[in-house]
Amino acid sequence: MAITGQVPRGLMGTDAFQEVPLIDITRPITKFNYLVLDVEDIPRIVEEAFLLATSGRLGLVLIDIPRDIQKELVVPNWNKPIMLPGNASRLPKLPKKAHLKKFEELRWFVGFTGIPVASTLMGLGIFPCTDDLSLHMLGMHGTILANYAVDRSDLLLAFGVRFDDRVTGKVQAFTINAIIGHIDIDPTEIGKNKKPHLSICTDVKLALESINTILEKNAAEQPTAENKRGKGTKFNDNVSTWIEEIDE
Repeated sequence: MAITGQVPRGLMGTDAFQEVPLIDITRPITKFNYLVLDVEDIPRIVEEAFLLATSGRLGLVLIDIPRDIQKELVVPNWNKPIMLPGNASRLPKLPKKAHLKKFEELRWFVGFTGIPVASTLMGLGIFPCTDDLSLHMLGMHGTILANYAVDRSDLLLAFGVRFDDRVTGKVQAFTINAIIGHIDIDPTEIGKNKKPHLSICTDVKLALESINTILEKNAAEQPTAENKRGKGTKFNDNVSTWIEEIDE
């Protein structure tokens, strides 16, 4: 959330001292922005702004307040109903437990399947880098092991990633042999840079909860030794093989 100051309303559009068209400048990089023209609108705008910033894909919302309005006094009416403007009214209403904050779902999934994890820069910290299945960061500034493993993979599960050029390099040559499954809460990110073979538009936490439930159910119905212990040993052997190939 960004709350910025603006010149008084009477001076807007006159190239007044320190006047900056913040709404126009920030529109491409914000989820939504507001220019307050009536002090009575502040309670509604603040409440709407926080709802927009925390609904669906998290994003920045900016509120620009002219100086003359900043000097006025208003008693908020927090009981006034919210009227979301334009397309914002169609944002998904997610449950309170949404968003991958404590990461238990991802850690359980990795622990059960034994699938190694390569993180993007924005994803660092979601999975512990001290874990045996952590390949550390992927991309231009990532580790050789992470890039080598992803390049050689036959299945790539992409959770909440953008496939930006710092990660993929030449996108046409990125993981050309892999089947790609992409889960993202933002529908505009799916297929924007790299077309997946399977895509799911939802919160990663909710998707992993469902996937983990299915895995656990299948393991209970087919209690083989492999299902009980997961496949971590197999993938640890693969990681060791990759390291040996890189050393050569």
